[in-house]
Amino acid sequence: MITHTHLLILGGASDLAGRLLLPGLADFLATTSRAEAERVRITAVGRSELDDYAGFVREAVGGELGDVLAAHATYVSADATSAEDLGELIASTRDDEHLIVYYALAPAITYESVQALSQCTLPEGAILALEKPLGTDAASAAALEEAGRGIVDKHHLYRIDHFLYEPAVVAAVDTLRERAGLRAVLNSEEIERLEIVYEEDLALEGRAAFYDSSGAVEDMVQSHLLQTMAHLLAGGDRERVAEILEHATVDLSRTRRGRYTAGELPDGPVPNYLDEEGVDPANDTETFTEKIVEVDTPQWRGSEILLRTGKAIGNPRQDITAHLRDSPAQLRVAFNGRGTANGPYARLTKSLLTGEDVREVPAGTPELAWKVVKPVLDAFAEDDIAMENYSAGSGGL
Repeated sequence: MITHTHLLILGGASDLAGRLLLPGLADFLATTSRAEAERVRITAVGRSELDDYAGFVREAVGGELGDVLAAHATYVSADATSAEDLGELIASTRDDEHLIVYYALAPAITYESVQALSQCTLPEGAILALEKPLGTDAASAAALEEAGRGIVDKHHLYRIDHFLYEPAVVAAVDTLRERAGLRAVLNSEEIERLEIVYEEDLALEGRAAFYDSSGAVEDMVQSHLLQTMAHLLAGGDRERVAEILEHATVDLSRTRRGRYTAGELPDGPVPNYLDEEGVDPANDTETFTEKIVEVDTPQWRGSEILLRTGKAIGNPRQDITAHLRDSPAQLRVAFNGRGTANGPYARLTKSLLTGEDVREVPAGTPELAWKVVKPVLDAFAEDDIAMENYSAGSGGL
């Protein structure tokens, strides 16, 4: 009888695990009971040695729940791309535990690891949870999907993009799904422009190893912003998300990219991005991008969608705004749910542990999203779109 959870986190001491996943898990468990929290066992996996993972958990979570989770958490130095190592980790799952294999690794390593995992035998009902970015291009996203489906069935493969659990997105998608009258006016005749903006007043925060090899388009647009856009334009119908992305194109003539220079943020001075520790200037990485997307379907032809994101922005804007045609009226909802039981990672971990309110990325759509951004990435690589500068703490470009 399954009464407990074994959460196997590959990349369990990563920035994602410490800053988002573990705090989100605690936020969800805070809505349950201490007994429920004690039924969750965490095995964190990484290549390097880590002497005090319990301390890592306590620092990430804090309070009584931090102590509870730390008491049931262990760290294992292992190779996530080794079938032998993965097999030993999976074999440690007890008969009374539900296994969740959570990938918090870089996409290239994730694919190698999933291939290795395919050589292992998972317990019945095990969940394979893959964090974005899913792949590094359309071909690798498709290959990752195929590899994952060779391990678990479609009901146990979770493609994770936490923006789909953001309260603003949840509220908007659910409202559209439930209100036929609102869906009826969801078209280009009524909506002239949809803006999805997610700016941050954070700089690199020690994430150069990941961010400098990806940039704003790969980190934010390919996943978070395009998934949010597609779910909204699909009117809450998951079956239509792929259709939206299939017909989406970026107007390169109205695309901008930028990189922050030295400035001041609320937490103190920020160096020029190129002077940040771990940054390779040769990567020519953008920390800001803005683009107009057009969706060539009968419903949305003639509307424009603004996608905008950037780091080290003063007074950052984080919202979804619809501008109505022939009217000054706007419909606006803010991204504002982090650090609460209603936050994205609290909702996400709840869906993993309970199977309730699952909001995963639809199959095939990561591949389509990579195809949408490929012309942008190609234009950046060819330097066809100039790199602009903005001061950290300013409003961006």
